[in-house]
Amino acid sequence: ITSDEIKEIIKNVDYDENGEINYSEFLAATISTRAVLSYEMMWALFKHFDTDNSDFITPENIRDALAKTGKSITRSELRTILQEHNINK
Repeated sequence: ITSDEIKEIIKNVDYDENGEINYSEFLAATISTRAVLSYEMMWALFKHFDTDNSDFITPENIRDALAKTGKSITRSELRTILQEHNINK
């Protein structure tokens, strides 16, 4: 997965600037006006990234989820992407 793809995925997600993506932020970031996924599909997608079952998505969770699919990103790259796309700056 490219850095640009990660940037697009994570763009405007961490609304409260705590470095984690909670379920509400995740929903807000993934719901499209053109296609709304069912609650069950959204929850399954969220849980895919919530690799430690904490009900939050941390940068480490994202790295773990990507690793499960054979993709990798450094902590530094992920931190930079999250910082660049934090709308509460």
